[in-house]
Amino acid sequence: MHQIGAVVQRHGRRYIVDAMSSFGALPISAKTMHFDAVVSSANKCIEGVPGVAFAIIRTAALEEAAGNAHSLVLDLHDQWRYIEATG
Repeated sequence: MHQIGAVVQRHGRRYIVDAMSSFGALPISAKTMHFDAVVSSANKCIEGVPGVAFAIIRTAALEEAAGNAHSLVLDLHDQWRYIEATG
């Protein structure tokens, strides 16, 4: 995955890592992989509460996504702005 991130970055594109089945089991580093976002859930390797999901996103990528969501539920930029505004 490190090589993929480097190629994506070189071409000026965004790189999202789907770590739904691997987060907590395989090493992942934002410093070396050059991804813009990683998404996962508390299930699988973390063995947490079912239904809890999360996204770790670089601020620049999140800001660039403003207005691009196709649904209210998946509008992470809007959710982030609301949380920032309301604490």
